[in-house]
Amino acid sequence: MFERTSAAARKSARVQEMPAAPDAARRMLAFFQPSGR
Repeated sequence: MFERTSAAARKSARVQEMPAAPDAARRMLAFFQPSGR
């Protein structure tokens, strides 16, 4: 249970810091793309 909570917290932190990044638009777009890699 804690592993999933930790992963969700990390993802949430990434989403919150994205708009402040210099390449925010590119990262935001990449985040919401389905990962087919």
